[in-house]
Amino acid sequence: MDITIPKGDRDDDLDLHPFSRLTEAEFKDMIAMGEHFVVYCYTLSAFIFTTTRPTKVHATRKFQGAFLRGLPYTMLTVLFGWWHPLGIVNSLNSIIANTRGGADVSPEIIEYIRQQDPRYLYGMS
Repeated sequence: MDITIPKGDRDDDLDLHPFSRLTEAEFKDMIAMGEHFVVYCYTLSAFIFTTTRPTKVHATRKFQGAFLRGLPYTMLTVLFGWWHPLGIVNSLNSIIANTRGGADVSPEIIEYIRQQDPRYLYGMS
């Protein structure tokens, strides 16, 4: 089960600005060295609304335990996510996705980096 990142301005949703100074090759080198770039999600509900949001991008390594990084967001969802009928479904989806280590957003980051490169924008790369 994948985390569904809300529609809209994906750059704001994912906060990709920290990656704007990297080149595509530098980012791919980071992935080759074992970095994983993931987001977790959390669900908040009240009696009249529910919302599911992604977290900021987290860089993890295999041995760091992506599950533990997602635990605070899972606990937030457990406490505040099930107070609306739709929130129950969204909470379960969030909890399952977080316990699986979050959603890999490396393709989105690579696309963002490419869009920052003028050579890519003008078809030169």
